Amino acid sequence: MTTRIVIQHVGGSKANQVEQFPIDSTGEMTIGREPGSTILFDATRDDTVSRKHASIIVTVGDPPMFQLLDHGSRNGTMLNGTRIQGESELMPGDLIELGTGGAKFKFDVDPRPANITARTRMIETATIGATRGLDALTHTFNPIMRVDAAIDATVEQRPIKAGVGRDTVMHMLSEQRHTTSRTAIYVIAALLVIVGSVGGGVYYRNHLALVEQNAKLVKQQEQIEQQAQATNQKTTKIEEQNAALRHQIGVSPQAIMDTYGNATVLVKVSWRAYDKETGKPVFHKTWCPPAHRNCTTDELLPAYIYTGNKYVRWLTTDDDNHTNYPVGGIVQGSGFLINDEGFILTNRHIAVSWKRDYSASSGYEQGRGVYFDIQDRRDPKFSKTVYERMHVFDVQKWESEFRKLLRWTPAEGGMLFADDQPVLVGKGSNMFEGKNESISMRFPGAHSDVEARLVRNTDEADLALLKVDAFSSLVGAPMAEKDDTKVGEPVTVLGYPSYASKRYVRVGSIKSPEKEEEVVDPTVTTGSISKQRVKPDATEYEGVTSSGDMYQMTVTVGPGSSGGPVFNSDGKVIGVLTAGSSTTTGVAYAVPISYVRLLTDLQPRK
Repeated sequence: MTTRIVIQHVGGSKANQVEQFPIDSTGEMTIGREPGSTILFDATRDDTVSRKHASIIVTVGDPPMFQLLDHGSRNGTMLNGTRIQGESELMPGDLIELGTGGAKFKFDVDPRPANITARTRMIETATIGATRGLDALTHTFNPIMRVDAAIDATVEQRPIKAGVGRDTVMHMLSEQRHTTSRTAIYVIAALLVIVGSVGGGVYYRNHLALVEQNAKLVKQQEQIEQQAQATNQKTTKIEEQNAALRHQIGVSPQAIMDTYGNATVLVKVSWRAYDKETGKPVFHKTWCPPAHRNCTTDELLPAYIYTGNKYVRWLTTDDDNHTNYPVGGIVQGSGFLINDEGFILTNRHIAVSWKRDYSASSGYEQGRGVYFDIQDRRDPKFSKTVYERMHVFDVQKWESEFRKLLRWTPAEGGMLFADDQPVLVGKGSNMFEGKNESISMRFPGAHSDVEARLVRNTDEADLALLKVDAFSSLVGAPMAEKDDTKVGEPVTVLGYPSYASKRYVRVGSIKSPEKEEEVVDPTVTTGSISKQRVKPDATEYEGVTSSGDMYQMTVTVGPGSSGGPVFNSDGKVIGVLTAGSSTTTGVAYAVPISYVRLLTDLQPRK
């Protein structure tokens, strides 16, 4: 039967739980809140436990040996109520406590080998001494036995006078035995009094010594606790002084870059729109212009339909000729790690692009286009008269007429038409849904992407939460705990603007030729808070709803920086850069950190 190490939790968030580990496959059992710990505690509820609190060192042998090692934890490691320093021998049945009043568990081995025992239990010596003394006295002196022996000896030694009858002799013996018995009773009573007095005195003295010893121990414990409290107060005061000094001096942009540059990532998202009713992808219809009826793909023009009161895109779910534009796109922006578990913050308009203005993804809607008048039914002559019905126009010149059309959001749905004629199909107003075909990110200094997935997004602000599977230790950027940002406060922004210079490396293998891959590095931009809680018009700046609000900053950033972290002078993240920034005006906007807490807190506190 395999010997197992048994961990029986008796305190903390894992109370009443039992964990078992095969002893043969265990060398070091780490204890703490750090992900990957052998004995892992809750990062929120077990707040007396350090990230890497302690370890149990297992030496396999006959018998196996165990050592408890404290890693310099802030609240200490107690073994059977005593705080340890460094390594200490660990035995089956021992109780381990992680910080005073913190999580605790019992260490044991099952089945326990015959050559390994639990720690010897200490008992009170005064009770043992009194008991053993009385037993010794009882076995050493038995007055009744001694009296009987004395009588028998007297009978054997006393000569019987001649001429005395048997009855006389027996009467004499009876009187002698009766007299001796009374004497023995008196002796026993006297001895009991003496023994009781001596035993009572010994017990009283031992009791007084025990009370005095307990009082000394209580006093020593109080002194230790007072010293620990004084030390903690000094430590807290020093930390507060250091924090005040750091706040006064401020963390330099270079220090922020050196510390959290690796936490800032380049985010790439590829998405498509689909018709909810049929599940088919949605396309934007194209036509060749009249002058080039047999045009190439580069000469195709986007098509629109005039419904009688507005212009709409000619959307269809058919693409038999593979000449239509898929409604979707590839979006690139910034993001940053918020913890060591691989959670990454970015903008909603990057991770959920079908909820933003489609013109940001339709780069083909820049020059000319064509439009047709809507038909209430199919016309058999349409193919012969198509160029007579076609109206060619310049999108930029018709900006006023097409402003609302160009600001269409795929998540709002739209009208679907046949692929060959401007005839309405479906319900007239179909619902669309967006799907991310891929989400990837690239860390600074890396030349390959890492796949990620969408976790959550919110309509209250331009924020989305992504998740990447972490196979190594990650460092997240710390969040500011309070919303106390002030006008004029300096800020530092990290991100990947499109205008930044790029560098490449050649990569390849034996089976594939070398190719160039981009190696990304975040850009550092500084500025200050110019306005607080600005609520711009939702039609003017993307990604901002009527209930949203933002910080306005004097920071020169460009496209691609959206989703990057905004740090204050303490080196804490106070916001997430969002759309509406301009390189020409030097104005940028950020979503306040309060919205980040709403997004990441699955159980908001009341």
